[in-house]
Amino acid sequence: MQFPMWRGHRLVPSTSAQHEMMDLGLDLHDVENVLECGFDCHKGKRKLGTVERCTRVNGKVLRVVVVEDEVEYPDGELEPVWVIIHAGISSQWR
Repeated sequence: MQFPMWRGHRLVPSTSAQHEMMDLGLDLHDVENVLECGFDCHKGKRKLGTVERCTRVNGKVLRVVVVEDEVEYPDGELEPVWVIIHAGISSQWR
């Protein structure tokens, strides 16, 4: 399976974000598109390395939150990735 990339790292969904994405009918390429073409929409302070981006879809706001992390492989190699921790739709902007 080939994962989409954003800012030089693979996009990997957390288990909960994968369920949210499935409920919304989104795939990793949709998330990549929000990250690339969306606008910054953080509601409050986030930890360093956390990015929150939004886009408007049919009068609603699609929000995606990703955090920088690393994946460790069995051979000890580390790969930096963006972990998708949230994908959701709200009916209005703030």
